[in-house]
Amino acid sequence: MDLMGLRYTTEVCTEPECVSADLSVTETVKQLALQKALFALRLHPNGCVIGADTIVELDGEIIETIKKFFENN
Repeated sequence: MDLMGLRYTTEVCTEPECVSADLSVTETVKQLALQKALFALRLHPNGCVIGADTIVELDGEIIETIKKFFENN
C-alpha cells in the first residue's frame, strides 16, 4: 500500500481471540482474521478494512506461538 501511495492505519485488536477447537487450521485462521477485521471496522465504519492472522502449524497441530514452541522443544 505504501508503494501505491495509499494512506492507512494499523489497528491492533484488543479483544480476546475466540474460535471453536473443532475448526481446521484453515478455518481457524479465517475466523481470527474476520474477528480482527470486524474489530477494525467498528473503529473505522466508513473505511476499507483488511483483516489478517498468522497461525503456525506443525504436523496438524496449531502452535500457540513460535517462542512457546521453542521453549517446549
